[in-house]
Amino acid sequence: MVDVNLIKKLKKIPRKNTITVEKMKSIIIQKWYAQKYGDEPETLLFVGPPGIGKTYSVREAAEKIARREGRPLITWEQVLDGKEVPENAIVFINLNLSGMLPEDLQGLLKENEKDRVVDYVIQRWLKIASQYDTVLFIDDVGNLKNPEIRTMLYDLTQFHRLASVHLGTRSLLVMASNDSLSNADVEEFSSALINRISAYRVRFEKKQWIQYIRRIFNLEKLPDITEEDLNSPIITRNAALNIIATIVDVLEAIDGWVTYDPPKEDFSFSPWPSPRSWHKFFRELMTGTVPWDQLYIELSANVGERAANIVMAVMDTISERSPAEYIEKPELLRELKPEELAVISRSIATYAAENKTPAEKVIPVMRQLYSIYREALVAFIKTLKATNTEYLIQLWPVIMKDSDLANFIRKIAK
Repeated sequence: MVDVNLIKKLKKIPRKNTITVEKMKSIIIQKWYAQKYGDEPETLLFVGPPGIGKTYSVREAAEKIARREGRPLITWEQVLDGKEVPENAIVFINLNLSGMLPEDLQGLLKENEKDRVVDYVIQRWLKIASQYDTVLFIDDVGNLKNPEIRTMLYDLTQFHRLASVHLGTRSLLVMASNDSLSNADVEEFSSALINRISAYRVRFEKKQWIQYIRRIFNLEKLPDITEEDLNSPIITRNAALNIIATIVDVLEAIDGWVTYDPPKEDFSFSPWPSPRSWHKFFRELMTGTVPWDQLYIELSANVGERAANIVMAVMDTISERSPAEYIEKPELLRELKPEELAVISRSIATYAAENKTPAEKVIPVMRQLYSIYREALVAFIKTLKATNTEYLIQLWPVIMKDSDLANFIRKIAK
């Protein structure tokens, strides 16, 4: 007899056939332990649009596994640079099949004259993957033009074996490919092969990506920009963090293509916006090497001219009035677009908290944000809290007089 509670539990399971990159990380970690404590090797395939963070997610999953187990993570690049691999290490090997030759995978042929059999000079990465606990990531598996490599990949996928080396359960095999909708050159796998692996469809989730960027760059508590930062010929770290926070606010507020807009053609010299290209631009800003007069050039070189123009236009608009003007005349906020409100709300909150603006002047601003664009009010409250928590507490008795505002802020606090 079927358990009724079990059926109720099953009914609550989400019926979504695609996953986010955050879920992708947790699946990789789960499969690592399933393989470690089971007796069958695992092969995972993640298919999704380009530039959404599939490759980076595999690396992050490997790092989380190493931290969880208290073991060092050694990358293939570090091995190539001469770093020794400790016995207790977890190794992360990243291979891109689209630029590889057959001998890069299974090694060079050699003849064993004694036994009269064909053998291989095994590639170093393959030896390491068979000797250490390894996350073996093979990227671009759908873009294979060489039938030899495709055959080798099938052997590796089905049997965890390449040339004369058997990887067994020491290596978790993770593969990724762009989908055929975003790249006409992608060749899908045979049904027989797909039936032997776990294949997942990955989608881009902007909200998760925004949260991730805010977390890794610690954008909730921004440093003050000094005269030294503004007079420096290059964009300093303090200035870079504030620029990144501003751009992220804009991306969060704008729907559609500005965050992610894959190209319609397979080949082009035109940059396009994606989580990967935005992240690359942010990392470059943080190096402290970008001159101020090169900001727009680098922005358009990474995410394309259209996206760069949108972001710069928002920055131009919000610089036309000071935070003090919006506090004096909150109705001016109604002239702004959502992406402009998302940015200016943080500036107003910082100004109010630092100057301890009286509650009777701040509450009307909050009411305007609540009625126009509530995400901007969320940004406003979070900035107040990060800048001066005590000031926010002082405002609370006045906020309580507006039940709608108070209830909304309580939800934010949770």
